[in-house]
Amino acid sequence: MPGAAFRPDYDFSAAKSHEFSREPSLNWVVNAVNCSLFSAVREDFKALKPLLWDAVDEEICLAECDIYSYNPDLDSDPFGEDGSLWSFNYFFYNKRLKRIVFFTCRSISGYAYTRPDTGNELDMDLGEGDAEKGDSGDPEGEGGAIEEDRPQVMCM
Repeated sequence: MPGAAFRPDYDFSAAKSHEFSREPSLNWVVNAVNCSLFSAVREDFKALKPLLWDAVDEEICLAECDIYSYNPDLDSDPFGEDGSLWSFNYFFYNKRLKRIVFFTCRSISGYAYTRPDTGNELDMDLGEGDAEKGDSGDPEGEGGAIEEDRPQVMCM
């Protein structure tokens, strides 16, 4: 039962069976995840993509997995709060290894997001060279207003 394995962070005890579905293929899930993550961080995802999937594969051996998604209705969605743009929830189950990887992600509008006091999220600024270019992230010192208006990516 996923509820017992993922407590206290994720509680699936109230989840209904129809909210879970088996995914058709690994390629389908990889494509869905890649499209979602690319929509959030655009070109910066290209460098992360092979590292992400290599890390997941190393832990669970993706080719041997049955993959399930959790698709709650809007009332019971743990990520259904105001400002939520999208979320996905996948369980990768490897019977031989007796392992489950729960891969979940959500995108929150930068305009609706308020930082919780829990301190458990990772705040990613995707401009690695920003410190070298100055505060605006623009090497010429122009266009800083656009950079300042860009919401940060919040990984939860």
